[in-house]
Amino acid sequence: MNKQRINSLLVALLICTQSVAGPQVSTITSAQIIGSFGDQSCVNYCITGVCVWMTCTPLGCKTDTSMRVSHRNPDLHVSVYDEPGVSPWIDWGNTFASVKLAAVNGLTGTFSGGFAGGGNQTNTNHGNNTSLRHKEAEVFGSPKLLYNNLSLFCPSQATAYQPYMFTELDALTWRMGAAEMVYLASYTPGLREIGNFPVNMWGSLFPRTSAVNTNEDPKANAIIAQRVGNIVTQSGQPHIYNAVTGYPDPSYLYFRIPGELKENSKIGGVWQEMLPLPETSCKVFGKADFTPIDNYSNIARTSQNEVAAYTLWRPYECCEIKGTQYLYTIPLRSCSNLGW
Repeated sequence: MNKQRINSLLVALLICTQSVAGPQVSTITSAQIIGSFGDQSCVNYCITGVCVWMTCTPLGCKTDTSMRVSHRNPDLHVSVYDEPGVSPWIDWGNTFASVKLAAVNGLTGTFSGGFAGGGNQTNTNHGNNTSLRHKEAEVFGSPKLLYNNLSLFCPSQATAYQPYMFTELDALTWRMGAAEMVYLASYTPGLREIGNFPVNMWGSLFPRTSAVNTNEDPKANAIIAQRVGNIVTQSGQPHIYNAVTGYPDPSYLYFRIPGELKENSKIGGVWQEMLPLPETSCKVFGKADFTPIDNYSNIARTSQNEVAAYTLWRPYECCEIKGTQYLYTIPLRSCSNLGW
């Protein structure tokens, strides 16, 4: 029995065990994030060639080489939670609780009571139950990036522990969403759906606000993570945040830098679930619930405090600069089962 099959069986067993036990309170620490493992479906490490460089001086010219590699980095840690300021990342995200609460209470205090709170509202209309969930999220540079300092890895656009977005600081736009209505997808069904339209739809990417209409909390958390991931990987969005963009490191030549995180595609990045069901593999959100492992309706993916945490792995391709002039790449391709 191969390793992948054993891992799949272990995850399935964990799902069954948690399903019987019921939801538990979920939290995570920096040590757990750093110690987590992402397999080849997350890292996707390949040697793609050899870069040839030239340096010339009055005494003559010489050439040098460096390895060209492509892989994903664990750029971002995203936590999703119900109550403002109550992050499941207890030793880092929660240190910003007072700032988050002051911001959200100050910005929303003039509105109706309870508007600053999170959680679920279940409405009944003509016998149909619809669950409207309001979520908060935070985006940090993943602490796993502390170990991304080897020459055979491309440096990242993100910085470990750096805050990139607190939705509490973006309370007016995040809750009310008026600025999001400039996007056609905010009011057109079928545009920018997470999942496949018209079947297997988890929910819409737009409007990128706190409200998610679903009875399944794991999917609500995933939708919110996708929304904030889409925001922070672009510049000029109508939200309060720091963009994860730009040239990562001038000592490397980049052939690929991640851009906007898009739904239903691996091009902009893939997700690794950290809470409530820790996984070693990565995926895009929106897949059909065909198996227990991929099932986002399963109770094993539901925590008692209705939180979730994910690592977003994003793609890079680069080689280290070894001269004053890049000449060419000698093409080759060799991929490994490297995990991180």
